[in-house]
Order: sequence, then structure tokens, then C-alpha cells
Amino acid sequence: MTNYCSNLIEIDGSAADLKAFRSACIHESGNLDFEAIVPMPDVLRETDLGVGIRLGWEAELGVSALNRSQIDFLSTNNTPILEREAVKDAGIQSFEQLENWLRTHRPSAIALGGRCLAAYKETGYLLARDWRVANWGADYCLDFEIREETETRLVAEFATPWSPADRIYYEMARRFPNLAITVSAIEQGNELSYRFSSRDGKVVEEEPGLTAEFIEHVEGQPRGVSDFYLRPAELQVEPITHVRYWLVKRRVRRALRDYPVYRPPHDGIEMQMPEEHARANFAYFMSQRALRIQALQSFLAPFGVSLAFSETAKSSLDAWLARYGGFLSVSEKGYSYGSRLPAWEGARLGLNVIHDLAIFLGDFAISESPGLYWEMHTDVPTGLQTGDDTFQKPMIAGFSNEPRWRFDPLTDVHRICGAMREATYMWRKPRFSMSPPSLYTQFVSKTLSKTFLLARGDLAGANRIMSD
Repeated sequence: MTNYCSNLIEIDGSAADLKAFRSACIHESGNLDFEAIVPMPDVLRETDLGVGIRLGWEAELGVSALNRSQIDFLSTNNTPILEREAVKDAGIQSFEQLENWLRTHRPSAIALGGRCLAAYKETGYLLARDWRVANWGADYCLDFEIREETETRLVAEFATPWSPADRIYYEMARRFPNLAITVSAIEQGNELSYRFSSRDGKVVEEEPGLTAEFIEHVEGQPRGVSDFYLRPAELQVEPITHVRYWLVKRRVRRALRDYPVYRPPHDGIEMQMPEEHARANFAYFMSQRALRIQALQSFLAPFGVSLAFSETAKSSLDAWLARYGGFLSVSEKGYSYGSRLPAWEGARLGLNVIHDLAIFLGDFAISESPGLYWEMHTDVPTGLQTGDDTFQKPMIAGFSNEPRWRFDPLTDVHRICGAMREATYMWRKPRFSMSPPSLYTQFVSKTLSKTFLLARGDLAGANRIMSD
């Protein structure tokens, strides 16, 4: 999923200079025209990844086959082409055989590969997207909308994927030195803040921080908190569960009847709490971990699952969660799992099991990587704290190579159970799903393996674990 960067551009200058800017940089469609500001070479215009097939993306397959060697692309399968199971199943053992297979079964991949190689020879880039990111700073511009406009001032907002289009801003400043240009940008997912200023031929780039004031300046209004987090959640009527799950659902719902309810001192979501309340809840969480895991062990014992920090336990929990996890979740309007409003009673008893499974996974990760530890998460920029549902929440920290990395088992277990529940309905397609698909059957083992590798700084290995 793409994270979009919100950009606010403010331009001031003479009426003549601003008119020239509009004529040169704003397309007749009304959008900021990156192509007019920094033109892309024509040879790149028909280069992209193409269609994804079982063997991989058309572009990477075609380029590697024609080049007779592996050519790695961004955002594609990390497994070398000739080592992929689908490639082996097709009987392909060399790049020459890959080319023959593509010419027979996927000639469009060969044609696309040829265009990408021609573009690379002329520009050093295989794909138009990669050229645009390198030369514009971002792949494209969308949702350009003018907030304020006079003869001598233009204020507009727009979005770019992942990052600001800083190369575009530099070129605008170079071409229009008499204009005062400021671009302010935020991208919440990666906690990015950015300000570009051009005055009298001098350019300054800054990271002003994600303060409430800066976010309000970019977005045009103060951020509010969604009722999703604040109002007591309401149960919704669920679609009919497929008949194949009826006995499974009945068994887990019966087993839940006497499960102990988790009751910290303060209800509500931690990101909205006074710090003293959040710390009291965290202290309670830490003090109750052993008791919660005991309750989980008693609950799982009749299902033949024994909790231990072992490979056997991982496999047993993988299988149990795949079969029963969906029936721990509830369909509701709101977020009682995060706020405990209402309490986790009645139909919501399964949320207690989700919570306790998450505790066990967190403790398991710590047992495998002793440098990890539970913390009350506070390392969130001030402007995001009241809207980031990880703020002041128990999470796993201690990743020495990347101190800001966190493992959030409380959220991860809840999400997989929700996705599993969506997959059990008879006549409704899932509204959301988890990726890779293998998480549905190997959630515990994959999650712990990923965390183990991240604790050792092996990001590439962790990414491989999470790809099928």
C-alpha cells in the first residue's frame, strides 16, 4: 500500500512572474505538471513492470532473459528468478530456456524487456518509474487543488507517493528565481516532515518536525480524533458463517464462556489518556502477564495446545490459530479492542484471548532475542500523539540496529484474527485480508521468525520471511 505525502506549495511574486509560472508548470487540466518542469526522455515512455504472472513481473523476466543474467528490479520478488518454484515447475533451468518459454507463452514480456534494455542503454534506467523517482523525487503528482489564488500569490495542495518531489521544487526555483517558493510536506507513515524554501536564489531544506502546528499548516485545519476511537463500540450483525465452520465456531465460543476478562485501571484508548493513566495501565499490563498466560494455557489445553518457548509450540499455535482464530474476533462499529469500551465481556470474550496470545508472542520474541523488551511506546512525534493508536501502548522495543523499530503483537494478532473472521463468511467477500497469504496458516512462526531476524538487523531476511 502506498503512503502518500501531503504537500502544500506557497508561491509569492510579481503578477508577471506568477503568470509565467502558471503557464509553464500547471497543465491545462489544472494539475501541477511534473513532466513540463523536468521532461522525461521519450525512450522511457513505454517501460513499466507489466503484468505479474506466476513466474514474476513481465519486465524483470523479459530483461533477465534477454540479458542472460538476473537483473533485479525494485518492488519485485526478492527470490532469484531461476530459484523460484514456479520457474522450476515450468522446467526452466537457464535464462536461455526462460527466453524460449516467454517467446512461446508470454511474448509481451520479451517485447517489454527489449524496451527496458533500450531505455537503460540510453538513460541508465530500466523503468520510467525509477527515472521519475530519481529525477523528480516522487513518481507522480495527484489531487492538485488550489486553496488561495491572487495575481501575486498561489497556495495549493497536492499529494505525492512516499516522499516530496524535491527535484521538481529545485527546478522550479532555478527557473523562477524571482518567485518566493515554499513547499511544506508531511508523510505520517514514515514520520517525515519537510520544508523547501527558495528566496532570492537561495534554497533551504529543513525537517521541521511533525508538530501539531506544522501538520495543521500543511493540512489546512487541526486534526481531530475519530469517533472510531472515542465512542463505545457497537456490535453489528454478522453475515452467515459458512457451514464448514459451524462446529469450529461453536466449540471455541463454548470454551470462551469462563475466560477471565482483562480489566486495567483505566478504560479508553491510551493515545488519548493522560500520561499517568497510561503508565498505570502499562504497569498493570506488566504485572498481569504471567496470570494472563496461565489463563491462555488453561484455555488451550483442551485443544491439545501446550504453551512453551519451542518450535513445537509455534507449529501448534499456527494450526490452532488457523482453525479457531477467526472466532475470537467480533464485527463491530468502533474499536473496543483498543479502548475496552465496552468491556471485553459477552460476545467480546474472544478479545481477551487475542490480547493474551499477543502477550505470549511478545514474551516468546523476548526469549529468542533477550535484547528485546516490553515498553510503553512514547517515541511518537508530538503532532501525531493524539491520533496514533500505538502511542502509550505496550509494544516490543530493543532493536539495537534500528532503535525506532517496534514489534506490535497486540495489533498484529487482532488483525490476523479479523482477517480470518472475514474469510469465514458464506456470501460476502473479505473486506480486508493479510499478506502474504501464508500468514493465515503460519502466523505465529512467521511473525516470530521476522522479529528474530529484525532483532539481529537482518531486514532483508525478515522481508523474505514475509513473502511467499
